Amino acid sequence: MTIKRTRPHFVAIGAPHAGIGIVMSLLSTHPEVSSSIPSLQFFATDAFTKKGPAWYEAQFSHGDARMVTGECSPQYLSRPDAVSQMVRYFPDAKLIVMVRHPLHRAIAHYEQWKQSPKAKQQRLSFATFLNTHHDAQTLGLYGQQLESYFSYYSPLQIHVMVYEEFVAAPLKCMEELHQFLGIRKDFVPHALRQFAPPPDEPRHKSLLYRLKKGIKTLYKRYIEKPPLPVTPPEYQLDRYLQKEEQVILRQWYAKDTARLSRLLHRDMVVFWGLADESSSDTDFA
Repeated sequence: MTIKRTRPHFVAIGAPHAGIGIVMSLLSTHPEVSSSIPSLQFFATDAFTKKGPAWYEAQFSHGDARMVTGECSPQYLSRPDAVSQMVRYFPDAKLIVMVRHPLHRAIAHYEQWKQSPKAKQQRLSFATFLNTHHDAQTLGLYGQQLESYFSYYSPLQIHVMVYEEFVAAPLKCMEELHQFLGIRKDFVPHALRQFAPPPDEPRHKSLLYRLKKGIKTLYKRYIEKPPLPVTPPEYQLDRYLQKEEQVILRQWYAKDTARLSRLLHRDMVVFWGLADESSSDTDFA
């Protein structure tokens, strides 16, 4: 008899506008994962006290008990009260984080905001948007935010993904995520099949095999539509900020990214190009 698990196996905690939604969409197609990954905001709102744990657990009590379940609430990462409440109720959580170049994350935030009716009336520039929307800047302070989670949870419970690495090698990043969750890691989501290596060809190719391969080649060339990109094109900073503004913001983010580097044991300041040529030689090992 299978005992029904009511708590989710994982929680994706952010960051907003850093690609975590794309990853969850791909993850939900895995045959061992529930196709529904809700955004409940349970630990970041008064739902924690008003609705209580029973309501939260009920959200994961449906469907096949053998399926891996989870939720995705990107606001958790930046809310100190979320981690303190989560660890009280869910100390064995597996947490998924996705970080992105903080300036590119802020631009994605801005581009989404521009779609709102209020934004269409105000027509703010990106620089003005940053000055008038404080969270657009602070949501990219991943070092400060993740320190809270690393102080409560073991590093083995926190899987940090980097957006730029996902863009470069999405299949590899998903395999690593599958391994972290303890599910079959060789599953290839349909949207990522374009990145999968071709199957090995037989040593002795029959006439039927060559005919099938020829038909497939013609189909791809003349009929099949090219696959859609998994992620949108990256933003060009020069379109949004003057050079001097970029320098100021890079320096500002570099201080927090150094904190992130120590948590991840890798130099994210250099990886994101936030440091000048005279950057410090901080030890991240």
